[in-house]
Amino acid sequence: MNKMKTINYNNDLFVRIECNNWYEIENGLIKACLRNGHSVILNKIYHDLWLSIGYGNTLKNLVIQNQNLSFKEICDLLQNLYEVELINLIAAENEFDTIFN
Repeated sequence: MNKMKTINYNNDLFVRIECNNWYEIENGLIKACLRNGHSVILNKIYHDLWLSIGYGNTLKNLVIQNQNLSFKEICDLLQNLYEVELINLIAAENEFDTIFN
């Protein structure tokens, strides 16, 4: 699971949710189900970022929608989500190949 990859965090980076299922639990947190059957609880900081990802979003839009976080904080949060395989990070130049392959 420990997915380490050097990612070029530029404005055109596309972020897509990759978990099996997720839902909000009673205390305003998000429970995301991993592909391996485990689940992860996302705190309020991740909650807001997660909701702004939606069905997919660019890093540029995520920065605009989450102005309470710095660019570096957003990138760090995305890296953490990527490493536990909750999201996929797609470079703009590879987006076409990802969709059609």
